[in-house]
Amino acid sequence: MVSGKLVTAITLVACGGQVGDGDGGNTADSSDVFADTLDDVRADVPVDAPLDAGADAPIPTQLAQNQDDPFAIAVDAYNVYWTNLSNNTNGTVVRCSVSGCSGAPTVLASGQTSPWQIVADGTNVYWTNAAPNGSVSRCAIAGCGGVPTLLACNRVSPKGITLAAGTVYWAEPFGSVMQCLASGCGGIPSAFAKAQGPQVLTSAASVVYWADNGGSVASCGAGGCPDAGGAILATGQADPQGIATDGVATYWTNNSDGTVMRCAKGGCGGSPTLLADGQVQPYAITTDGINAYWTTGAGDVVKCAVGGCGDAPTVIAHSNGNIGGIAVDSTSVYWTNAGPPGSVMKLTPK
Repeated sequence: MVSGKLVTAITLVACGGQVGDGDGGNTADSSDVFADTLDDVRADVPVDAPLDAGADAPIPTQLAQNQDDPFAIAVDAYNVYWTNLSNNTNGTVVRCSVSGCSGAPTVLASGQTSPWQIVADGTNVYWTNAAPNGSVSRCAIAGCGGVPTLLACNRVSPKGITLAAGTVYWAEPFGSVMQCLASGCGGIPSAFAKAQGPQVLTSAASVVYWADNGGSVASCGAGGCPDAGGAILATGQADPQGIATDGVATYWTNNSDGTVMRCAKGGCGGSPTLLADGQVQPYAITTDGINAYWTTGAGDVVKCAVGGCGDAPTVIAHSNGNIGGIAVDSTSVYWTNAGPPGSVMKLTPK
């Protein structure tokens, strides 16, 4: 197990750059940013809410319980991975087989400070630590002895993260989408796209898509666009907090006005299609190319066909606590439930 003090020491050795390296000088206080955004995406929901969406609905199974504020989640062909925020002081990155782990998941890394988002490629798992001294780390899915590899540190509130063609990309809300080779970049990442304030991002076929805290959704292809800032797919969106793509279209949640939107990958003339409205603080979103799935501040897990559902999405599960992240594979949907007590859930639709 790695203590917070040891992680700090590793950071100083592995990364020589200061805040803003490779991006022209981000200077905001990342701890303040983290506190504000975490409050924004969490909503109070009844702790006695039913665990399923109705008598005829499939019942979710619990992969892990007694987790300490589980938040972000990812899945590959073998495992489910998630982050435990743990009051932002001793966060952990955890692994459990998709078939279950008898309620005893494996801790890959501890001593993490506000592990915010996570992604996996079947060999390694990667995550961002939002604050303080924001960082991006990697650990082999088989384990790294509790000592993850730092790809970048001294960043300002790195949040969303994605992978494409051997490169890790992450969002820094005060300036850019950053990039580093998955194998490492000497602790000095470079700007992939200079945006207004990217928060969440996703990728497909070497194209990276992100949602901006100014209300725009944009994309950039292989090679990056550090000067142009990306191709704008939509503007005027209401606090987009989640984004996903299936390589055909991009989907995102608008946390403030309760809508879920879709836009073709090549653009939609600035007029995205409404998949759903009336959602209570829709947050994380994912897709399997057949349906889009998202979580809400009301504790719902919701799905809608990617081609549309007549603005009538289906609630497939209802959590008994604050839902954080959501992920999907070819058979099942997975999500984190902050609780208390915190748990990681799996639902295989009938």
